[in-house]
Formats: sequence, C-alpha cells, structure tokens
Amino acid sequence: MRTKKTGGALPSHHDQLSKIIAPYLKRYSKRIVAGSYIFKENNTADYIYLVINGMVKLTKKCLNQSELQLNVVKAGTFTGLEAIFPYGYYYCSAISVTESLVCAVPKEEFLKVFHKYNSSTFVIMEEAYKEISDMEERIVSIEERQSFQHFNRV
Repeated sequence: MRTKKTGGALPSHHDQLSKIIAPYLKRYSKRIVAGSYIFKENNTADYIYLVINGMVKLTKKCLNQSELQLNVVKAGTFTGLEAIFPYGYYYCSAISVTESLVCAVPKEEFLKVFHKYNSSTFVIMEEAYKEISDMEERIVSIEERQSFQHFNRV
C-alpha cells in the first residue's frame, strides 16, 4: 500500500503503531519534567510509552553500578515495549532529558490492541524484539570495550 503522505513510500512500523495508539493519546498523555524517571530498570513493566515530544535517554546499570547510556529516543518513538511480555520487567531506565510529553498506555489497554488489530501483533512484537536486541548489542559492545581497556591497563 502506498500513501501520498510519505511520498509513495510504505508507512513505517512506528506510523502503524502510532495510528493504533491514537485513541489513547488524550487519556494517557502526561508531561514529564526534565531529569525525571519515566520508568526504572527492573521495575514491573506496566506501561508502554510513546514519546510525543521531547527527548528521553535509556540507561542501564552496569555490574560496577555505573550507568551506561544506551540510546536517546525522540518524538514518535515507542519505548517500554517489554510490557507486552507476560511478567515483563523494564530492561533499562528511561529518563527525560528535556521536558517531554509521553503517552503512557497501561499494559492491559495496549494488549487489547492485539485482539482488536490482529495484523498489528507482528509489528508490535518486531518493534519490541528490535528495541531489546539493539540495547543488548550496545551493552555487550560497551562491556567488551571496558574489559579490553581494563586488561590493557593490567
């Protein structure tokens, strides 16, 4: 399917997810002050978030308790997709870099989308897998680099 809006290109997964989540925007949107946590690593994943405007950094604690910045997400990006998995926990923390507006859709409400829009299920699962996989690759890369640097100093 081609659209005029994207100049003949296929709509992205985020476009599809944004259309699905549109009914929730008014009900679940909230302003987040810069420097505030949106969610914390290892907390139960009860919400899926769409960053409407602003910037949010995703961080993870290392074994030595230092904080690694995994990514910075901007408007139009979903995060917290771990919530779609049963007994999910947030893989990292999300901290607002600037004042941000986010839509925090409760897990139960979001999962209703799976039943209402069966075709969206694959898109949502693909986004969740990509987000977690990308973060895992960054962590492994950073930890390998730190180990290499440590051994070079010894």
